[in-house]
Amino acid sequence: MVQWCSESMHACVVQSCDKTLMVWDMRTGECSQVFEGHESDINSVRFYPSGDAVATGSDDATVCITLSYLSPSPPIHFLGGVNLCVISLLL
Repeated sequence: MVQWCSESMHACVVQSCDKTLMVWDMRTGECSQVFEGHESDINSVRFYPSGDAVATGSDDATVCITLSYLSPSPPIHFLGGVNLCVISLLL
């Protein structure tokens, strides 16, 4: 799944079955960052309405929130406690 940032149309994120989230810069056509941390496939990705954070949901039953995803080393927070895989997010 590809998710476009509505605040910054030059960035999009791509979820992957290799447990990563990739940020693409559409101005250059290159992958600018790869985020790792989920222990299983990523099923869902959504930008926060403000466009400054990305949330991912995974088969590992966690939600990952990446703040300031365009910065060199953004803070990443994991939310657990879900009993089943996370297949969809609504922000």
